Amino acid sequence: MKYRLALDRELKKRLIDKQIKWFTPNGKQEEFIKMVGNKDVFIGVFSAGNGVGKTALMANVLGHLVYTQQYTENPWFDFPLFTDFSFPKRGRIASSKKNVEEVGAIQTEIKRWWPRNTYATSKMGKNYDSQYIIGDWVVDIMTYEQDVEQYESATLGVVMFDEPPPLSILNASIARMRSGGMIMIFMTPLDTGGEILEDLQERDSIKIGDKELGKVGIIYADIEDNCRIHGVRGHLLHNDIVQMISFYTPEEREARAKGKPSHMVGRIYSDYEDKEPHLIEDDFEIKSEWIHGCIIDPHDAIPFAITWAAIDFEGNVYIYDEFPYSDIDKMKSTNLNFPKYASIIRGHEGRQRIFFRIIDPYFGNKTYGNTGLSPKEELAELGLEFDDGDTSGIEVGHGRVREHLIYDKTQQVNAINHPKLHIKKKCRNHRRAMLRYKRKVDKSGEVKDKVVIEQTYKHFADTIRHLIMKKDEIVDDWRIEQEQDNALTNDMMSGGRGGW
Repeated sequence: MKYRLALDRELKKRLIDKQIKWFTPNGKQEEFIKMVGNKDVFIGVFSAGNGVGKTALMANVLGHLVYTQQYTENPWFDFPLFTDFSFPKRGRIASSKKNVEEVGAIQTEIKRWWPRNTYATSKMGKNYDSQYIIGDWVVDIMTYEQDVEQYESATLGVVMFDEPPPLSILNASIARMRSGGMIMIFMTPLDTGGEILEDLQERDSIKIGDKELGKVGIIYADIEDNCRIHGVRGHLLHNDIVQMISFYTPEEREARAKGKPSHMVGRIYSDYEDKEPHLIEDDFEIKSEWIHGCIIDPHDAIPFAITWAAIDFEGNVYIYDEFPYSDIDKMKSTNLNFPKYASIIRGHEGRQRIFFRIIDPYFGNKTYGNTGLSPKEELAELGLEFDDGDTSGIEVGHGRVREHLIYDKTQQVNAINHPKLHIKKKCRNHRRAMLRYKRKVDKSGEVKDKVVIEQTYKHFADTIRHLIMKKDEIVDDWRIEQEQDNALTNDMMSGGRGGW
């Protein structure tokens, strides 16, 4: 009996001392381990609902890097990244201040899963363990509250983010991968998390020979993926899941339960979907005989937002080109002047006849102190005449744009049932604007009663609004011109004054 008790105590001790050996991933965790383990990606994202096991997964993935596979003997991690780590043995975990505290989720999961008495820790002047040393490995723990300059030091082999990082910190961390490595993000996509996912998915990988570099991989995990009944190797009881989800607001449910972005709360154009029929292929023919035009939203500190669009003879609007192509809301400065803008505009337009030009009426008529001229006047002196955009009110404009987005989604798209606003795939600034342009939302997730517009992603939303609001006037002017041209042609052919 004593022998059995002693054996039982020893087994329990071994289990506690080396839990990492016994970690068994659920189905979605297994997918992520396989994706990063095969070195298929440069940035791997585990976007999961609450309760799926994000932080436990992070602790075990990092644990199987700093401890060799021969030491852990866990078959779920038998992949090249873990059996032959070829990057610098320097790692970093970054998260919110709350998550890295001694009783926070990250420290708790590391100390739960990593073998006891096999690592040294140091607070490095912090009130929590901010550095782990395991053999040749050094792992720093940092917070998003630290200055971005502190993220610029050291060459790293792996960086792990617990919850969505600020873009500046993400970019600084990417720069630490100069000797190769991998970035992993474990997140529930609340707040800005969805925008980070969209930005990462937009990036194009680079192909050198047969190798694809800079790939981004995203695994979405629903809380039901960790259910004992509905998931694969899940740990949660289904009734507990249902009870938890019932307390989430509808806006939070997509993120907290399904791991899908919730940053769309408060969207101005919630009917816009970044796919057909709103989205059209880049090779879609924009006919030269349609009514072509250019719309500008000028600025001081960043480049002008410039839209090129065409209106067909049924009143459909097609956004087919833009400047700049880079994300305008990530830009901080510009060295462009009016002659350069004029050159850019003419370069985009080529020989195409531009029937209308519209400029934002507010900044477009702002007078510069050094010249005494407004942007509209500066461009006019360079041979580009612009008319003022709409001044009837922003909410009226929003309504008109929404009218152009609506169609019966329950029926097949055809010549009668279709939206009247379309955007080419290459016009990413316009697509971001339609997806992310929104009202301000308070911390509780409530959209403010008073309509206050977020200033980010507003620039190209404004050019679209000015175009839609001026569309009827543009079409009327075009028809009058056509009638005048036809009358002149008939007059000439009938032998009237000035005839042949």
